[in-house]
Amino acid sequence: MLDSVMRIDCMVSFKGKSFDGGHGTGFLVGNGEHVVTNSHVINDCHPDNKISVLEKALYDQYIEPLEKLALSDWRGILTNLPKPLQASLIQKLDADPAQADRFIKDADWRLDFIVKHLKKYAEANAGEMFPYVTQSLVVFHSSKTGGAAIRTPVSQIVWSAWNDDKKKSSAGLDLAVLKLPRALSEKQSAVAFATAGAIGVSDDVYSVCFPGG
Repeated sequence: MLDSVMRIDCMVSFKGKSFDGGHGTGFLVGNGEHVVTNSHVINDCHPDNKISVLEKALYDQYIEPLEKLALSDWRGILTNLPKPLQASLIQKLDADPAQADRFIKDADWRLDFIVKHLKKYAEANAGEMFPYVTQSLVVFHSSKTGGAAIRTPVSQIVWSAWNDDKKKSSAGLDLAVLKLPRALSEKQSAVAFATAGAIGVSDDVYSVCFPGG
């Protein structure tokens, strides 16, 4: 069983700065050619999900510094934001003094307000920022003698509940399938998976993870 366990690392960056993507375990299936893992492990590396990398990058660049500020001038709080977004929010708050007052006094509301508009900014400007997003997948065998990392093109995420079946994903299905660039036919593949309804009282159940990972 353990010989079929793989570790998957999803690494993402924006303009050269790295962010936490996802990492977890998976199982070799199909004569060592595919790996079944959780969708959340590889979602940030999915080619159709670059927007999540942008949101992480923008949050890190703009929101985290704002959380440390205690300014009485709301225009001063906004100076760190991208210039087009800064101008838009100043216009909104200038037009609504009650909102401007709440922006100063309510830190939680202020953060939600900026995050909401920062996400809209990311979506509106995604096309011109996508070229600066990089995504990469690396797969390792779990044993000490597992060999070198297998760099797996993100285009070889052949199925992901997040992207391919959003209805089931929203209902809790957390599954993805990767195709390895080379089959690990010398390693043992998992031969069967079972749904909860197929498990009996006396059956063995395996839970695999990487401590500290």
